[in-house]
Amino acid sequence: SAAALYRERAGALIDALHEQLPGALQIQAPEGGLFLWPRLTDDGVDPAALFQRAAANGVVYQQGEFFAAGPQPRSSARHLRFSYSDRTPEELREAVRRLALAF
Repeated sequence: SAAALYRERAGALIDALHEQLPGALQIQAPEGGLFLWPRLTDDGVDPAALFQRAAANGVVYQQGEFFAAGPQPRSSARHLRFSYSDRTPEELREAVRRLALAF
């Protein structure tokens, strides 16, 4: 089923993030859906600069600040929005490897 496929892909992404970037992101496994919303744990990491470095390494994701519901985008800016539904576990692991280089 699609749900099982997405669960497998989310799991591969989460596992890779824990392996490649231990402690860098606070991760809550999604109960469903197509996106993972990890939060940067180190306030010294500039989300916009990280995004630019990640893009330079071929990894593009959405920055959380663009999904802020209220006038306070600060907390949202610490979140990254990763889509995993259209990538294989191998592609997700490679994306995390490249993301780790951006850190």
